Amino acid sequence: MSHIFISYKKEDVHFADGIKKKLRESEFKSWIDRYEIIAGDNWSNRIEQALRDCMALIVVITPEMLDSDYITYEWSYALGANKPVIGIMMKLVDDKKLHPELQPRQYLNYVNHSLDEDNNLIETIRQRIATPNAPLSQLSSRKNSSSTSSPLFIRLKKAYELKKPIGKDFYLSVLAQLDYITREERMILSDIDKLNPSH
Repeated sequence: MSHIFISYKKEDVHFADGIKKKLRESEFKSWIDRYEIIAGDNWSNRIEQALRDCMALIVVITPEMLDSDYITYEWSYALGANKPVIGIMMKLVDDKKLHPELQPRQYLNYVNHSLDEDNNLIETIRQRIATPNAPLSQLSSRKNSSSTSSPLFIRLKKAYELKKPIGKDFYLSVLAQLDYITREERMILSDIDKLNPSH
């Protein structure tokens, strides 16, 4: 197992290339289909072999990937083989729309900042490879440890506790600012969805 498989939608190829660059700078070998599959290859066999040989898989989370059978096959193959699967949210996606196997899994949030602004991805990969089954929250601290104590999140939590209606735009703006989604945050956001079905 020598590389990290990058699973992405074609529309997000530039972001996937950014991940590849970030990995290369830290001396990790990556596998992206458009660089590894050439004319005449059986692309299905090449992808399956790459999944079999990878030490971890990164899946780029965007609205466009939700209906992709190929991406679902790739990350589910990795999960089935007990390989670390690291989700990176590139564009905002409502958790409820994620596949049920991905919903409870914490992911790295790069909706509002670029890969070059921190080293969370590399730190997570190193630690995840060392301890494949550990919760992500135990592996890496937040890029911004005060995400849950930010004014926006405090307002959201207070509204939730008082059972007040919460506007969709405000809800999404809070969700977008979180670098990681903790269990506490996920429970609060899930309950808010139940109180505000329009979300």
